[in-house]
Amino acid sequence: MDWETDGLPLLKRGEAAWYTAHEQEALQLFQQLLDKFPERPEGYNKMGVVAAQHRQFDEAQRWFQRAVACDPEYAPALANLGNVYFERGQYAEAMAEYNRALYYDDNCIPAHKGMAAVLRKQGRVRDSIHHLKQGDRLAVRGRRPPPPGSQRAGAGYTRRFRLEYLYWGGIAIALLYVLSRVMHR
Repeated sequence: MDWETDGLPLLKRGEAAWYTAHEQEALQLFQQLLDKFPERPEGYNKMGVVAAQHRQFDEAQRWFQRAVACDPEYAPALANLGNVYFERGQYAEAMAEYNRALYYDDNCIPAHKGMAAVLRKQGRVRDSIHHLKQGDRLAVRGRRPPPPGSQRAGAGYTRRFRLEYLYWGGIAIALLYVLSRVMHR
């Protein structure tokens, strides 16, 4: 079995099913991924995401820890493990996991967003804003429109990208305004 030809398409199909609310199909595809590639972290991470979405944090933690056991540098599972700790109110543990995720992948958007939330809870607003901005910059960078002439280029895609950029930019500006008002009290 080859990851690129067998595993990655299975992962993408599972993600597509999950994002279109076909949860049972997604679970079956993620289980197939685990059966075929038990040495890879992606399947364990996805099963943990499903458990976390159902607020089954003990089960989610076990899945994420199995993903990290497969690959101790797998930033998505580390960030998700941080999210579990954050949901439980274990902010020191959450921060440690977010730091580990960012150590291995400084472009891990969920780790930046999680770190911002922990820092905000600790009253470290400026540090929180730094991670929030970094996460937003990375998210926007990942949504750049395709080059002109490519198959995905077109007025609808470009307009959708611009609206999405304006939406997230507006949220970031509003959040920064609120945080600056809180800091000056």
